[in-house]
Amino acid sequence: MLTIYALETSGWPIIQSFQLLFGSATLKVVVQDDLGSPAVGVAVLANTTTFLGIGETAVTDPDGTALFKNVPSTTISLKADGSENKVAVGSLAGGLVATVNMKLLPLHHPIAGAGGFDVDNGTSGWTGGTTKTITKRDGRLVKRDTGLVVSTNFSPDVQTAYQSFDLAEGATLVYLKYQFQTEEVPGGFFGTQFNDYFSIVIRADDESSTTVTHSMNELGLGAFDAAGSTKEFTTQMALADAAQYVEFMVAVSNVADELYQSQLVVRKVGVCDKCASCDDCPDLAKCQDACKNPPANSCTFYRSCAEETLKCGSSGYPIAYGELACYRFQNNIDEFSTVGKAWVTNTEQCLQEALVPFLNCDTTCDAVMFAGSDSLYTCYVQNDICSLEGMDYVRILNVLETEVHRGALRAAIGSQEGCSKAIVKAIDTDIQKKVADGAAGSDVLQNAADAHALALARKFYLMIIEDQDLDVAAAVKYIKQIQDTAAISPFSARDPNILTTDYLRHNNYNDYQWTLLVGGISPLWIMFAEAEGVQMYHGYTDPASPAIVMDFAHTFATMGSVYVNGENSAGDITGWLGDLFTFYGDWKRSGVASGKDFCAQNLGQQTQSTFPMADLRGDADGYNIAMGVKNGAYPSIADGFAAVMQGGYASRFKDFFQARFQGSATVASSTCMDYMTAKALDRPLVWKARRSLAVKFGVVPFPEDIPRADLQGFCDGFADALANFAANG
Repeated sequence: MLTIYALETSGWPIIQSFQLLFGSATLKVVVQDDLGSPAVGVAVLANTTTFLGIGETAVTDPDGTALFKNVPSTTISLKADGSENKVAVGSLAGGLVATVNMKLLPLHHPIAGAGGFDVDNGTSGWTGGTTKTITKRDGRLVKRDTGLVVSTNFSPDVQTAYQSFDLAEGATLVYLKYQFQTEEVPGGFFGTQFNDYFSIVIRADDESSTTVTHSMNELGLGAFDAAGSTKEFTTQMALADAAQYVEFMVAVSNVADELYQSQLVVRKVGVCDKCASCDDCPDLAKCQDACKNPPANSCTFYRSCAEETLKCGSSGYPIAYGELACYRFQNNIDEFSTVGKAWVTNTEQCLQEALVPFLNCDTTCDAVMFAGSDSLYTCYVQNDICSLEGMDYVRILNVLETEVHRGALRAAIGSQEGCSKAIVKAIDTDIQKKVADGAAGSDVLQNAADAHALALARKFYLMIIEDQDLDVAAAVKYIKQIQDTAAISPFSARDPNILTTDYLRHNNYNDYQWTLLVGGISPLWIMFAEAEGVQMYHGYTDPASPAIVMDFAHTFATMGSVYVNGENSAGDITGWLGDLFTFYGDWKRSGVASGKDFCAQNLGQQTQSTFPMADLRGDADGYNIAMGVKNGAYPSIADGFAAVMQGGYASRFKDFFQARFQGSATVASSTCMDYMTAKALDRPLVWKARRSLAVKFGVVPFPEDIPRADLQGFCDGFADALANFAANG
C-alpha cells in the first residue's frame, strides 16, 4: 500500500492511500474459438485474485493473441468473453508462465434426459467432473447426498465441467451451492504462490451471465477448517423473463504446482422463485451458514452473501464500502499491533453480522446503505476504538478513505468522552518512541517516516469534536466568546465576522471546494482561539423545538458563505441549494415516482434524509443572519445569532422565504428549476457543484436528464413545502 501525506496551503492534512501491485513479466494469452480458429476481438480480463479489483483488460489481435505487460508475481485469473456468450476461464502464477492457451466454450443447449434440477440435486448429466456420493455429518446424523466433484487431477491445466438446464415459466433465480477444498492449507502453503483457484460461470440464452472467482489466499485463512475445506457458499443469478435455459460452468486449477490438489464440490444446483424464503428455497445465498454466521478474518460475506442477495452493484454498500474496507484491512492486518489486529478482526465481524438481518429481497439498497453506515459507528464503539496503539490509528486512516467510513470514525470517537484525547496521547507516545529509536540509530529512515505519519494523523484525531450540545443561553454566550476572541486576535484585520464563521466550520467545511467558494481558514487563527480557551461544541438546542439539535458547523458554514458571497449562486450552493441537490438524490434512490409527493413527505421532516428539519432551519438562520449583518440590521454575527435565538426564530422561515424568493412559491420553484437544469457554459459554478455532489452520492440520473415534467414536480414540491413552513413562521 502506498500512502501519500500532504498539507493543503491552509495547513490541513490530506491523506490518500493506493493499493499497488508491481511486476515485470509479460504474459501472452492465445484464444481460440470453439472450432479451433483464432478468436479475434475477444476481451480478455486478467485479474489478481488476491487483490480484487486490480486487473487489466486486453483485446485479442488478428492472431487471437492478447498481450499483458508488467504482470505481478501473484495468482492471475483469466476470463475471455467472446460473441454469442462464449466464454473461457483460466489461471496462472504471474511471472512463472509466459503463454496461456484458452478455448472459448459456446453456450450449450440442454440435452433431453441428461438430468435436471430435480435429479441428484442437479449434479447429474454434467460434461466433465465426477458425480459422487458425498457424506456429510449433521449433528448426530450422517447424511449422504449426490454431488459433483471437479478436481485439479494432478494437472497444470484448468479442469472444467458444465451442464445446461431448461427453465420453467416463473423462474426468477438459479443458484449453485458449492464448497472449495484444498490440500494446500493443511500442507502449510496458505499465503504462498501455490494459490489454487476456482471459477463459476452462469450463462443464460438471453446473453445474461455472472462470474464468481476466488483463490485460496483471497478467501482468507479464516474461511478454511483444519482439513482445508470452506463452509458451503452459494452463487446465484437473477433471471429475466426472456431466459429459456441456463448453463452452469465450474472450473478449478492448480497454480504453480501439481503436487497438492484442490477440488470444487458442487452440492446442489437449483432454481427459485423471486423472494423465496429459506424454508421454500434453503439453498439461497442468504440461507447458508457462512452468511448467517460470517467467519472471522474473511471478506467473502460481502460478495458471496450480501451482494449475491441484494444486487446493489459496484456502487452499493456491500461492494463499494463493506468489501473495500474489509479487504484493505485484511491485506494490511500484519502491520497492526496485537491489540490493533484484535480490533480489526472483531470490528469486521461485527460489521458483517450487522448486515445479516438485511439479507432478504424486501431490503432496498438504500436501506442497506443506511444500515451499513450506522453499523460502522456502532462496531467502532463496541470494539473500543479509543484503546489502540498510536501506529494503529495511522493504519486505520490509511484504510478508511471514504467519507462514509471517516465520518463514522469521527462520530464514534466524538461520542465518547476523553476518546480523542486518549488517541492523541497514544500517538504522542509512539512519536516519542520513533524519535528516540531513530536518534539511537535504529532504522532511521523508517522511524522518521513513521513519526511524520503519526504527526499528520495526530492532527486528524485532534480535530474530532466530542459530542457536546449547548442550550440556547449557552449557545449565545459561546458565539459571543468566539466573536470577542476574533476581535482581539492578531488576525482581526480579517473581518471578525468571517473569523467567527471560519472557526465553527473549520473541521467539517474546509476542503478545497469551500476554500474556492468562501476562502481559506488560517490554522494560526484556530490555534489562537484554542489558546484563548475557545472550545469546539457539536450543536445547540433549537429554541423552537427543544428536541431538535442544530449543528453549529452547518449553520455557520452557510452563514459564512452568504456573508462572503451575498445572494448569488455561491451563497446558495453552500446553503439551501447544496442540501436540495443531495435531497434530489434521496428522491431518485427512494423509488417514489412523484417528486412532489416525496418533498411533501420528507423535506424538512424528522425522517432519514439529507434535508431534515435541522438542516433546513440552519440554512434559513444562516441566510437571515448573514444578510442581516450585511444590510445593517445586526452589528455582528454574534448579535444576529442572539437575536434569532431569543425570538427571531419564530419568523425564520417567513423571513427567509420573503427575502430569498420574494414570498412566492412560483419564484422558489422557478429558481429550483433554473439551478437544476443550468448548463455548464451558462452557469459553470452551479453545474460543477451539481455534478460533483451527484458523483459523490451516486445520484443517477442527473436532474437535467429526467423528463422536465418530473423535475418540475420535484421543484414544485420544494416550493410548496417551503411556503407551508413560511406560513407557520
